[in-house]
Amino acid sequence: PVGTPVLAVAPGRVIQSFYEPAYGNQIVIDHGPEEKGRRVHSVYVHLRDRMAEEGDAVARGEQIATMGATGALGMAVHLHFELRRGSASSPVPSALDPHLLWVDGPGKVTCYDPGRRYPAKPFGITYPTPCKDS
Repeated sequence: PVGTPVLAVAPGRVIQSFYEPAYGNQIVIDHGPEEKGRRVHSVYVHLRDRMAEEGDAVARGEQIATMGATGALGMAVHLHFELRRGSASSPVPSALDPHLLWVDGPGKVTCYDPGRRYPAKPFGITYPTPCKDS
């Protein structure tokens, strides 16, 4: 529903927090380099409210926004979420399948648990919204 918290999927730094007409409110977080040295970014689009601003350091599970339907392409309430990976030699980041990067392993959706300790390596993500039982 509108207003559902949107959470950072891993620790990082907000590199973009802005509005544009097609995709509405957006946040991009740089999570730093993964094991092969390529930078990983998470992208959150069609947000109602942006709570994180450019330059903010964010923790895994920290609320960064609320779900919405902003922008011309946000016709229904939803979270458009992407993971991208790039490097200095590849200026255009490539898309990553989030199902390969869950903290608990490929295909094992990992809900954020504030009482759990998460490993720094290898790079892994938690779900971008609170799970129903949390």
